[in-house]
Amino acid sequence: MTRLFPDRPLDENGQRKQFVSSILPPAKEEDWTLDPTGNWTGYLTKTTGTTDLDQSRGHNKANEIDTDNNHANSPGNPLDNLHSNWAYRVMSSLAWTLKSWCGLLLPARPGPWKSRHREQKRSLVRMEFKGFLNAMMRLPCQIVRTGRRIVYRLMSWNPWTGCLLRLAAALRRPLRC
Repeated sequence: MTRLFPDRPLDENGQRKQFVSSILPPAKEEDWTLDPTGNWTGYLTKTTGTTDLDQSRGHNKANEIDTDNNHANSPGNPLDNLHSNWAYRVMSSLAWTLKSWCGLLLPARPGPWKSRHREQKRSLVRMEFKGFLNAMMRLPCQIVRTGRRIVYRLMSWNPWTGCLLRLAAALRRPLRC
């Protein structure tokens, strides 16, 4: 008679203990699908066997991303864990809120420019976030410290510079409820 698994210990009843595998499924798994140029066209994350994120994107002939199914109109970024994704979404939400509040706080004073100021205010609220960044935030500026003042010198001009300066003047005053 041949003994199977003689090295397995006996349990309290004198029977051989059952073999239990210590190999568990991975806690977190990431899969990339690469094209011949080395760009990833598919990205998949799984946590304990369930799919968390299934993302795909495509490139044009200039090797620029042209399709991305991760998001509709908001920026998306697959990050390391749930807390990072939550923090990224909170920051994105705050940035969208900043854009909306800038548009809502932009004053439209009575006078000959009132209709133009209202139209600028309306278009700022409806503006895409990328356009808002380029028009109001990404302005080259020189910062000069003189005495007890800090002076911001704008190094370029765009059609939204007047709105930015009116918004800065409105934000200098206390907000009224």
